[in-house]
Amino acid sequence: MLIKAMTIAGEVDDVTIRRSERGAVICANEVEIEFERHAKHEERFGIAQNLAEVVYGSKQRGKPNATNSMIHDLQRAVEQVAGC
Repeated sequence: MLIKAMTIAGEVDDVTIRRSERGAVICANEVEIEFERHAKHEERFGIAQNLAEVVYGSKQRGKPNATNSMIHDLQRAVEQVAGC
């Protein structure tokens, strides 16, 4: 199964993820971020953490209001669109 695009309804803003030549492009809060399918795991997890702040909101210290498993779920969704 090939998923080309996905929209996640977030607490702060909706997030659109669409496939690109190099992986996926994440659009949130009028900002586009390139998610490369061949990037290191730490870099992809960092992007998922930033995405979690948009989807779930943030705590007082600027951390996402989400557990690590929730962040990993977002990362897997983006990787599925990116074709990782």
